Amino acid sequence: MTITCFKTGKVYTYEHVNKLYNMIDRNTTHEFNFICFTDDPKGIESHIQTQPIRERNLNHWWHRLVLFKQGLLSGPCVNIDLDVVVHSNIDELFELDDELYMVPNGIFCVHEYNDCVIKFNPDKHHYMWDKFLLNKDLYHNGGVDRFMTMLLKLGEHEHKTFPKEWFWRYRGERNKDNKFCHFIKLSEEHKKQHEARDDEFVKKHWV
Repeated sequence: MTITCFKTGKVYTYEHVNKLYNMIDRNTTHEFNFICFTDDPKGIESHIQTQPIRERNLNHWWHRLVLFKQGLLSGPCVNIDLDVVVHSNIDELFELDDELYMVPNGIFCVHEYNDCVIKFNPDKHHYMWDKFLLNKDLYHNGGVDRFMTMLLKLGEHEHKTFPKEWFWRYRGERNKDNKFCHFIKLSEEHKKQHEARDDEFVKKHWV
C-alpha cells in the first residue's frame, strides 16, 4: 500500500507530515510506502519520500486529483489529508478490496462525499483525472469533493464508501471508537489540530 499526502502553502508544515506518518505507523501492522507531494520538503523526516507538485496550474486541494493520473503511482493507494488524526488501528483500511472508496456523505454536515481519506488504485481509477481534464469548467465549482461526488454518482463507475463509524469531526470532544478524526474547518470557530494543542486528545494522538 502507498500512503500519500499533500503539503502546499502555509497552513500545514513538515510537522503535520511527520506526525501523519507516525500516526499511521503506530496504528497498523501492515507495511506501507509513504509519499508526500510538496513544494517545500524542508523539515520532513528522511524516511518519508517526497515528490514535487506535478501540476503547477492547480491549487490547494485540486492537486489530489493528479494522484489518479496514469503512470504517477501504481497499485493500491490511500490519500489522507494533513488535518486528519489517526488514533485507532486502521488495518481494516489496508484490507479493503480494490475499489475506489470515499468518506460517505452526511458526516461533516455536507451532502457530497468527503475526500479527507480516499482509497484508490490509479491503474483502475485514472478516469477521475481523465474526466477532470475534459471538464475543467467544474474547476473551483464547490471543490474537489463535489467534483468527485458528481462524477461517481452518475453511476458510470463502481465505487464504495468507508463505514461511517470510522470517522468523526473534531468539536472538542472525543470518540474513542472511531479511527479517523477530521479537524475540518467549516467556520472560524473550528480548529485544526495545531490550533488545539492543549486538548488532551490532540496531545495523546497527534504525535
